[in-house]
Amino acid sequence: MPDPFLILPVLVVITTWAQQKLLTPPMPKSNGGSDDPADQAAAMTRQMTTFMPLMFGFFAMTYSSGLSIYFVISNLIGIVQYSAMGKTDFRRLIGREPLAEAEIAASSGRQRLAGISDTRKPDSKADAEDQGQDEKRSQRISRAKAKASRVKLNLK
Repeated sequence: MPDPFLILPVLVVITTWAQQKLLTPPMPKSNGGSDDPADQAAAMTRQMTTFMPLMFGFFAMTYSSGLSIYFVISNLIGIVQYSAMGKTDFRRLIGREPLAEAEIAASSGRQRLAGISDTRKPDSKADAEDQGQDEKRSQRISRAKAKASRVKLNLK
């Protein structure tokens, strides 16, 4: 029998959306051409991220509660599994740029916020703070790269 209180279908929609949002790799930025395959792939990914959870929610409302429980448990296990493997970035749930890309962009001395450059006048105190933060970020990136190369050498 389907869930009469619609709690399980709502959980199915939320967990399916969260799983898709966390596990779908970010799409590359394109030049804006509508025939560009990257644009078409990005549009299809956005549609799938929207319609798949809604479709699963409809199935959860229509079929017995066992299917809803299966969807919820499967989604939660998938999220935990990929999190344990280090493949998820929870910043993507709130629409932020993944951490590695944000640190690399900040360490390069350029701010890449949707392709808009920063046009404010430089402030000596703010510039000094930004430079200190950029140095810290570049040090963290350098340490991460060194650690990755050590791990790569250990695997061989």
